[in-house]
Amino acid sequence: MAIYARIGERARRAALARTGRDPGDLVVLDLSGVDEVTRQTIAGAARADRVRDSRTEDLVVEVRDAADTTAEAIAAAVREAAAQREREEAERRAREERKRREIEEYSRALARLRPEDLLLEEYRSSQCGSHGYHPAPYLTVRLPLKIGEVERPYCSPTDLAPEARAVYERAMELERRARAEAEARVKAACEAETKRDEERARERAAWIAAHGSQRLRALVREGIEHDRLYRGEWLSATYPGWIYASTVCGDLEEPVDTSVTDEALAALEAARKSHPQAKISLSWLSTGRRADHLQSCPASEGDECEAEPRLVLAAEVTVPGDRSPRAILKEIA
Repeated sequence: MAIYARIGERARRAALARTGRDPGDLVVLDLSGVDEVTRQTIAGAARADRVRDSRTEDLVVEVRDAADTTAEAIAAAVREAAAQREREEAERRAREERKRREIEEYSRALARLRPEDLLLEEYRSSQCGSHGYHPAPYLTVRLPLKIGEVERPYCSPTDLAPEARAVYERAMELERRARAEAEARVKAACEAETKRDEERARERAAWIAAHGSQRLRALVREGIEHDRLYRGEWLSATYPGWIYASTVCGDLEEPVDTSVTDEALAALEAARKSHPQAKISLSWLSTGRRADHLQSCPASEGDECEAEPRLVLAAEVTVPGDRSPRAILKEIA
């Protein structure tokens, strides 16, 4: 059985320079004149393979890094490859030993901790039906990146020593319990919000039935969107002369003493007597040059608002059926 060598460019160039002929990437080795050690080195590295279109298997030795095509060069390449494999294996064993020691050291440090020390609180948002997302605190297990001077090695919890793994598993059990409790709290909050929505819807429907205009009741009956009309009618009926602050091009700010007149203080006292249920105060409505005028403002973008800055009565009210309060204001005559 012939022994072939599969070589690389380096050996091919050396053979071409030595013989004047390119041997190709597969050469037949002539072992007739070599010593027994060289012969055994090459034979020991050869593996059975079909060469080109041969119907029978021959022995092939892979020596891509050989310096030449001679038996001695092939044997040297085989020995170097074997030495390289031994070095790599030694390095692999050294890495595994270092990792084993690091895991042992980390496991000893982790075993001294309480399961609670592995729990971190983080906020997650849980979907709550039509109410959007509810942020809720959750506990999650995290292996510490560093315990004292001991850094966490790259490993999974299953790689830890039994004592450390027991601490981790107890922490996981605490996490599962805490997660179940958090999910129960979110569920209860969602159910409570649903009940409040139902109550708000009943309040809104009751007001519309008792005080709504014929047009508003017709829109409700036909299932047509009517929020703006409803809020406008409620404000006109409950707070005559007041408007929503969102319809005014300006910002409500705290007034300064020099801007507050006796007439404004008297208007404030009268408004509080008329609407004792509302927290009414004086506010300064600032206007000026703006890049975001409301559509109701006749000024163009970047121009001065036509309305002058002035004192107004301001309050926050909750329209029946709404979740959040809205700012309203009234001009001081």
